[in-house]
Amino acid sequence: MHTWNWDDLRYVLAVATEGSAAAAARALGVNHSTVVRRVRAFEERIDQRLFDHLSTGYRLTAKGEMFLDAARSMDGTLTELARKVIGGEDELAGNVRVTTTDAMVLVMLEDLARFRRLHPGVTLDILITNLQLNLDALDADIAVRPTRSPPDQLVGRRICDLAFALYAARDLLEGSGEDAAEPLLSLGLGGPLATSSIGRWLEETPLTGPVVMRCDSFNSLLTLAEQGAGCAVLPCWLGDGSPVLRRVVPQCLEFRNQLWLLHHPDVLRSRRIRTVAEFLVESLRAKRDLLEGEAVILGE
Repeated sequence: MHTWNWDDLRYVLAVATEGSAAAAARALGVNHSTVVRRVRAFEERIDQRLFDHLSTGYRLTAKGEMFLDAARSMDGTLTELARKVIGGEDELAGNVRVTTTDAMVLVMLEDLARFRRLHPGVTLDILITNLQLNLDALDADIAVRPTRSPPDQLVGRRICDLAFALYAARDLLEGSGEDAAEPLLSLGLGGPLATSSIGRWLEETPLTGPVVMRCDSFNSLLTLAEQGAGCAVLPCWLGDGSPVLRRVVPQCLEFRNQLWLLHHPDVLRSRRIRTVAEFLVESLRAKRDLLEGEAVILGE
């Protein structure tokens, strides 16, 4: 009988998927040395060399390819089992992992604090990223994300539309009227935001002058715009709440995104996850005017 430590399998799969120990360490949130140690330990336990250790990274050996196919199948089985176990829990206690973006979480923080007061037995782990996490692999239990095409394997509810507008600092706008010699300089979208639906739309619909800076965070773009670095397309719930910014034109952009709460169908049988999901849908729908750009603009 084998005495393998199957927790090491996570590290083997991460290296095979990411192509290097450093990339696997970032994906797993651990140190590079931990990944190297766990992979070597697993190879020693099964008495097989799974990777060729090259200067450019890790390459699977022939036996490693065979092993990986079986390991991925096993990992999928264990993940499915974990979802079903989690989904069968009926206690209103334990951890619930909620992922959302750095801009959207600002709308949610007050309500998340209120949820904690209402349900002290539930611990919320808030995972903030502009990348799509894999809910199939239980990277998170619930996702609150802007998207126009939710993944087919997930279920959830559409909360509302999300509006965007073009914003600039008041001082910047006062010096750039119709008689200004040059158009407003623009702050662009970078990183994952550049390939998002709003990023792709902006590529096809230029609104302003030359792009002088790009950023992969709407929160950072908000601060840069407030500092007068240029005008920026921002979600209305960010731009309208700034006392420094105003809309370049009163109307929202014709582009609209959608806000969805998503989860894997198995996990919603868990009482605590179902409670968090229902609470978030209700609290976010109460902010529909803000999210859809219809709220009163501060300072106007």
